[in-house]
Amino acid sequence: MKKIIVSAAAAGIAFSCSISAFARDIAVFYNNDKVNFDVHPEIIQDRTMVPLRGIFEKMGCNVTYIESEKRIDAQRQDLKISLVIGSSSLYKNNEEIIIDVPPLIKEDRTLIPLRAVSEAFSCKVTWYPLSRVVEISDTGEVMAEEAEKVTDYVLSDASGYPAEAAEQEFFNPENWSSAEGIENGVRVFMDNKFVPSYYTKSDLSNRLIKFRMKITNPNSWPTIALNANNTTDYYETGDCYMFNFYEGHIGLQRFNKGIRTVIMDDRALGEQVVGNGVLLPDGKPVRYDTEYEVTVGTLNEETGVRVVLIVDGETVINYLDKSRKQIRGGYMGIYAGDGSFTFTPASE
Repeated sequence: MKKIIVSAAAAGIAFSCSISAFARDIAVFYNNDKVNFDVHPEIIQDRTMVPLRGIFEKMGCNVTYIESEKRIDAQRQDLKISLVIGSSSLYKNNEEIIIDVPPLIKEDRTLIPLRAVSEAFSCKVTWYPLSRVVEISDTGEVMAEEAEKVTDYVLSDASGYPAEAAEQEFFNPENWSSAEGIENGVRVFMDNKFVPSYYTKSDLSNRLIKFRMKITNPNSWPTIALNANNTTDYYETGDCYMFNFYEGHIGLQRFNKGIRTVIMDDRALGEQVVGNGVLLPDGKPVRYDTEYEVTVGTLNEETGVRVVLIVDGETVINYLDKSRKQIRGGYMGIYAGDGSFTFTPASE
């Protein structure tokens, strides 16, 4: 019998995470299909632990629990793995693998280490700490490229994409639907809650632009809309991508003729394509009345539309929309309720 010892330090496979007051539930995707659990996954000793039936059933395994031995057997085709509650040994057929955190029972649910079990079935596992998303790719399956949930959501550095400082015209209030000039910039607002303010001077499609941004938010929902087809579009009837800067997280949505697709959001707006909203690298949301240097925009690629948000030089969202519902308009606008966005030139 072969014996393998899996060390987090040696293999670099920890699901580590900084927990803050804004920590959110972990979302798990298997072949880009969200896994539903009856209790939430949680991080225990730097490992993501999940209820066993949710992930095994999504993988197509037959699961047996031998109560007298406290043993869990999961069989798929000719591959069988076995775990025992409280034991650090995982058996893959006749091969013993030592895992860092053993299965355990909590609140009448058996929790198992997600990465160890997934890799035992030869799956690739990726952890995205900002959004608290785990992606599991089963190399034995072909994924449908046209499926709504097929995405390329990464938190790798997006600063390598071509970006440019916003042109001076961007800071001229006459080039916005509703705005006023301020020292060295522009304050953009809505005339009423049903009329967003658009930058009307030029189409910003297929560009990433950089500027400094501050949000004032008296009980509103500040949003940057991208790729609208014209400067009169309203999200409930039009097309756009929307970055939502809520008090607790940053969300991303897409609208097609007013039909909403929730890409990332914590709120109960519908099923998420990727998962929960994201935070800044410091573990907090965008704070209102605080200035940030922001790079934002979309890039048209052969396989889809890439939607990018960089804050103070750190990638926050880098999402490639491969669906058939991708938006390729080009106008940028803001929704701010009774609040406003202040834009000034980026530092050189």
